[in-house]
Amino acid sequence: MVNACLKEFKFMKKRLYKITLDFIDHIGVTSEDSSEEVNSKKMLVLLAIFMSIGGLMWGSLLAFFSLYQAMIIPYAYVLLSLFNLLFLHQSKQLQVPRFFQITISLLLPFTLQWLLGGFISSGIVMLWAVLSLIGTIALFEGKNVYGWLLFFIFLTLLSIWLEPYIVGFKPNIFTPAVSRNLIIINIIMIFSIVFVLSKIKVDQDLLVKKELDTAYEKLHITKEEIEIKSELLSDAFKDITQSIRYAERIQKAMLGSPQGLIDLFRQGFVFFKPRDGVSGDFFWHTTIQSTLDSNPKKLVVVADCTGHGIPGAFMTMLGNALLDEVVNEKQRVKPDEILYEMDRKVIANLHQRGQNDQVNDGMDMAVLIIDEVTREACFAGAKLPLWMVCKGKITEIKGSKFPVGSTQYKVAKQYDCNNFKFEPETTFYLFSDGYQDQFGGDKGRKYLRKRFREFLLSISVHSLTEQHQMLEQEFNEWQDVYSQTDDVLVIGVHI
Repeated sequence: MVNACLKEFKFMKKRLYKITLDFIDHIGVTSEDSSEEVNSKKMLVLLAIFMSIGGLMWGSLLAFFSLYQAMIIPYAYVLLSLFNLLFLHQSKQLQVPRFFQITISLLLPFTLQWLLGGFISSGIVMLWAVLSLIGTIALFEGKNVYGWLLFFIFLTLLSIWLEPYIVGFKPNIFTPAVSRNLIIINIIMIFSIVFVLSKIKVDQDLLVKKELDTAYEKLHITKEEIEIKSELLSDAFKDITQSIRYAERIQKAMLGSPQGLIDLFRQGFVFFKPRDGVSGDFFWHTTIQSTLDSNPKKLVVVADCTGHGIPGAFMTMLGNALLDEVVNEKQRVKPDEILYEMDRKVIANLHQRGQNDQVNDGMDMAVLIIDEVTREACFAGAKLPLWMVCKGKITEIKGSKFPVGSTQYKVAKQYDCNNFKFEPETTFYLFSDGYQDQFGGDKGRKYLRKRFREFLLSISVHSLTEQHQMLEQEFNEWQDVYSQTDDVLVIGVHI
């Protein structure tokens, strides 16, 4: 029975202790406070509470001795501390309540000592001010504490100087025995409070240490996990990078080099900048010989496939193979016929019969056929245009609004063939939308078609080799710190 009562008492003691500390922890504290501010507010509250306990004791003792005038000081301290804590809780500010609490904790014990006739007769009540000095170390975190120490020394010296003048204030009831007992009571209470405060501080430090140890263990485990995952990611990234580089070499080998296209014409350039190593944009060229015409003609194709990177690269492989079949094997030598046949074959290859899931992937395409002997050309575009520059003027031939591939359209697709003659010293430009869609500049906006058109016209007076360099420089300067938006392909040929 006794053991059960002791256990219950210990449990209630711990619970009361925890509730009290939780209450103290939340007075004047906000979620935005730093750990230093939280600790300072906690120490301020503890200082006010423990010194108020001393104030209540002294107030009650003086009331018992009918010293009502002196009784006002300890009770006033309790009331002032209460109002100060209420102000702290409402305002959440630390500076004013901290300064006020330390000030009254230093002044009022000395004032009470003076009213009671000095050091001995009052039981050296000024010793209570020592608690405020201890509080300053925690409240000000070691900063500006010497000023408060000097203030305490000043009050002590002042008390020594005033001692001969205030000895007459000694109450008659304060016999040497009473004064001695008061000294003992003050010392016991002050040391008890210092012990309790030290215990609270040690408990808090142990709790913080335990939390830090737990956090360190978690961080150590997390660090090891991160290192393992980082190593796995590094290996995976290395494998992916090697795969992309290998895919890039395969794509270049299958699609051919820019030099092959440049050699086909008197002057030409290919500005080709994949976003992710491999590209969803590609170009294709060949020389065709029609059975109805003895003049060999040059065919150039620019295509922008759905997606970029690896998915786009698969589409370029398909497009390259299909163009070879359509033009070289089936001898489709008109731009519109090439687009119609490519559309049919892309749909056939990407949409298998019997499947419910339809894939709307495809490609935008521009097909240009040039006869340099007769200076005649024909063009058909699937969402991509042709720009021509001659004698300082730029002319646009628009493409169809339909892409090659995709079955999402409810109307029949139409690709128009535009036949026209051109003058000597004409430059033809075919391109995907990657250049004009690039984000950059001072405001991080798109380059846009209008700016691209004006820039091509401005550099058209230069050789195509120089134009290639100027296009690359313009693109890099516009892109600056921004990531590349899409694959970029611009082709220029001069006749």
